[in-house]
Amino acid sequence: MTRPRMHLSYAFMGAGFSAGAWRMPYLDTAAVDSRAFLENVARLTERGLFDALFIADALVPPDDITQAPPLTPHDPAIMAAIASAVTERVGIIITVSTTYSHPFNLARRLASLDHLSGGRIGFNAVTTASPKAGALFGLDAHVPHDVRYEQQLEMLEVLQELWGSWDPDYHLGDKDAGVFHRPEAIRTVDYQGRHFQVNGMFTVGPSPQGQPVIVQSGASPAGREVAGRTADMVFAAQPDMQESIALRRDIRERAVRHGRDPDTIKIMPGICPVIGGTEAEAKERWAELGSYIPIDSALAFLASRFECDVEDLLPLDEPLSPSLAGKINLETSRSMYEVVTSLSKRRNLTVRELIWALGGRWPHEVLAVTPEQLADQMEEWLKAGACDGFNVLPGAQPRDLEAFVDHVVPELQRRGLHRTEYTGSTLRGHLGVPLPARHEPLRTSS
Repeated sequence: MTRPRMHLSYAFMGAGFSAGAWRMPYLDTAAVDSRAFLENVARLTERGLFDALFIADALVPPDDITQAPPLTPHDPAIMAAIASAVTERVGIIITVSTTYSHPFNLARRLASLDHLSGGRIGFNAVTTASPKAGALFGLDAHVPHDVRYEQQLEMLEVLQELWGSWDPDYHLGDKDAGVFHRPEAIRTVDYQGRHFQVNGMFTVGPSPQGQPVIVQSGASPAGREVAGRTADMVFAAQPDMQESIALRRDIRERAVRHGRDPDTIKIMPGICPVIGGTEAEAKERWAELGSYIPIDSALAFLASRFECDVEDLLPLDEPLSPSLAGKINLETSRSMYEVVTSLSKRRNLTVRELIWALGGRWPHEVLAVTPEQLADQMEEWLKAGACDGFNVLPGAQPRDLEAFVDHVVPELQRRGLHRTEYTGSTLRGHLGVPLPARHEPLRTSS
């Protein structure tokens, strides 16, 4: 039986996934937001033969920006342009808020990047959970949860209409006849939805991969529905293998209900490995990273995601209180709450230990492991049907990326789980996902 190949993406997250990564003694903090730092990470990702470099983003900065730097200080689209200029094969995925974007501008920006990179662009469609986001865009309040996902469905539909309005053979270049593009290959878009209206002609022809890869990362029922209808890849926050199996099965079943081949959706849980030559060395590095996490800032971040008070998470050196469920907004925070509490119970963690295990940020588990231990766990998840690959999050950049490329990649290759060279040149080619077929309209109403 042929072993399934493991898909891998690598997340650019500033100094690292851990909120205290910037305090690591070896890191030049002034260089983290420099062009040279980004270019080095992009080249390392390609040397590791990853499917993609994933550029994370958050529109709302940390509550105390003096203690924790922004996740990504620059515009991810500009970062993608720079990363694509110093690489040739690795895909580049950028995070974009569908709540606070207009489809024409977004379609043009992504199509331009995709075309000019030779078909290597994907975008992670997020709805922006922070309640503070609305004020940044001049709104009196944050857009409600269900409305954000209605907007996202419409956004993805109109993006595909714009990208699909040019046929692949659009260019003619007949100088004698004076015809530059085939007129019959370019169609006008007339989209009239509840949230977006677009009428006119798109400006960018299709790239070698046709159109950018769509990535989705919401785990709520609404997010899963969007993934089942539209996504080529799903970034998941599921540190428990059985829960990841259930998530993958649910999204694949939703895809089938929408007439899609479930094998064209790649489910990629996040993992944050802190790698050492021995387990003791890895745990020592994990403890060092954890010691630098600003506890007050991490507590405030977790409370903001749960929409509760910081006091509801205390005391620090005891497990999360069972009464927490009654104090948070389960309508908007249920999926994150379930992931976090599952991890806390499975490992019997105090709140302080839980913050360390989460890197002071999102519900992706930090793993202190040797390269062999990490490869064992990744292979187990793949064989169990818990995923199609992983989104690798750096504890601290670029050291953890270097350790992964130099020690974990060869171990995965030895097991036949990871490519030994690129055989394609587009992100769709790396992932093995075709262009989307047009089925029923994505919008829930008009």
